[in-house]
Amino acid sequence: MTTNDPREEHRRDRRMRTLKGGRIVVNAGFGVFDCVVRNISAGGAMLQLSGPLGIPSHFELVMEP
Repeated sequence: MTTNDPREEHRRDRRMRTLKGGRIVVNAGFGVFDCVVRNISAGGAMLQLSGPLGIPSHFELVMEP
């Protein structure tokens, strides 16, 4: 049975909640932006930034241990 409940999970990969610090690295390390990794899965991550930054389509995410 299918519902239209917006809280229903439709993602392919299960996301795991986390609140880890991270860094968005661009231009071979010449651009670094701090972020918070809110959740993560095999297919991606939800990032929270402190300001309205435009994130490029390709970047490296470095997470704190």
